[in-house]
Amino acid sequence: MYDGEEAGYIYACSLPKFGELNKFSPNKIQKIVKNQTITEPNPIISTYSNPSKSWIVLKIDHQDTIDENLEKLTNKLEYMNITNEVEEN
Repeated sequence: MYDGEEAGYIYACSLPKFGELNKFSPNKIQKIVKNQTITEPNPIISTYSNPSKSWIVLKIDHQDTIDENLEKLTNKLEYMNITNEVEEN
């Protein structure tokens, strides 16, 4: 890996390929760990799934009035058989 002054340093960022890399020295790592054993993570991975229905995302036209937007949304929900009615027993 790195030789000389860079040996033992870890470079990391919060998200892959996003933002600047933070440089962690061996001393800083030791202070963070405080005599704990670092073990390799064993993440749980599952297979992806496909949604049963397509997502409908409304395009908001800022020239529309609130009433027109509400009507469009209501029509979309009715099309998807989604209502706000509560069934009574």
